[in-house]
Amino acid sequence: TPGLIQLVSSILQGAAKKRFLRGWTVMIKIFYMDEGIIYEEGTPEEIFENPKKDKTLQFVKKLFVLEEEILSRDYDFEVLVKKIYKQMTQMKSIGNIWHNSVLLLDELINNVLFVLLEDPLHIHLRMECKKDSIVLNVEYGGTELDLKSLLLEKAKSPVGTEKQDDWLPVSARIINSYAEDMTYTRQEGELRNRIRIIVSESAKKGRRTFASRRA
Repeated sequence: TPGLIQLVSSILQGAAKKRFLRGWTVMIKIFYMDEGIIYEEGTPEEIFENPKKDKTLQFVKKLFVLEEEILSRDYDFEVLVKKIYKQMTQMKSIGNIWHNSVLLLDELINNVLFVLLEDPLHIHLRMECKKDSIVLNVEYGGTELDLKSLLLEKAKSPVGTEKQDDWLPVSARIINSYAEDMTYTRQEGELRNRIRIIVSESAKKGRRTFASRRA
């Protein structure tokens, strides 16, 4: 995995600096094997960031992309949390960004989509792990529902003015605090809504308190 490659590279480079490998130039090349032969080869950047062949691309996607279907309100969110943790562990990316992604998804799925969407429920989540960010692509059915505009509008509601049992404004503030950017799309004639959220490394200044306020 990329994390293992980085570890081996750092060990070799450290050894070279300490003159254990005097005169050596450390260069790492990746070989992707298929049916016993070299299918594609290149530097880590070439293989993991810009693979040329289809099988290599599909392999890399499994390392960096997590996809999940949610078809019921009885869905066990803890299962998703464990899958995300495993994915991030493979990439050596456990930290604030993992914490922020889980908090955002908890609000988005359990307290926004489960509340607003009607049955039959069909939510498709695609999480892309990039070098410095996480991109969440969420598709959901039903009539047109511009979640970006709704969340931004609700987040502006004055604190303390929420109606009893209406957590949407609070959830909107939490989601907005961890989202670096949001984009909503729905193509004409389609039956699916799409929202794309880039998760930031740290919450926006002054807004992290909303997460603890709700807890």
